[in-house]
Amino acid sequence: MMPWVLVLVTLAREQMLTAQRVSMAEAGLDAAAAQIILKGASADALAAVNVRFPWTGLAKPAAPGSESVMMWRGEATGADGAARPLWARVQITFRRTGLVATRPISAGRRITAGDFRVSSWNAPLSQGKPLDKPEVLAGAVLTRPVMAGAPILTDMVATGDQILPGERILVESIAGPARITFDATAENRANAGERVFFRSPLNGKRVAGRAEPGHRVLVTWEN
Repeated sequence: MMPWVLVLVTLAREQMLTAQRVSMAEAGLDAAAAQIILKGASADALAAVNVRFPWTGLAKPAAPGSESVMMWRGEATGADGAARPLWARVQITFRRTGLVATRPISAGRRITAGDFRVSSWNAPLSQGKPLDKPEVLAGAVLTRPVMAGAPILTDMVATGDQILPGERILVESIAGPARITFDATAENRANAGERVFFRSPLNGKRVAGRAEPGHRVLVTWEN
């Protein structure tokens, strides 16, 4: 490649990357932390005086991953002042640090300290926010399974007061002025406000109550 052509290509590349980072910043993303790799562009980029890459012109892949190549459509303005369509193929990743699974974690199981560790990885553009505080995750429950080595995202964690099947619960039974409490074993999963089934240790019958914060279950009886 001739030296002047190499300079032209380098300038066009830097101009496109700058325009793309401006669009990312306008969309509320951390453009400085993004890693953008140009995989190709239309020839109009070489003669462009100015280029634009609107955020709406970026086509998100159907199955996003760190190796996904996306088409980004924009506009190139030449020395004659005419605007022409412009396209570029890009890979976009963000360097992130957070908690990843050290082994497969199934949905609905209490997480222990040995289930996760802190790590860094290149995340695709569409990946959600990862958890970065171990104290939030220990003892929590995930709403969907995670493979070993995969990041644990904030939207995967269920509410902290969720009751799981087989867990001990404190039941408070109220009938008028009478009130008794006893321990029982939950038979189903429930968030606060949902029904929990259990066997009464008093007579062995299956009873349902309302889940309350703190692994408590309230049962009320009408007179």
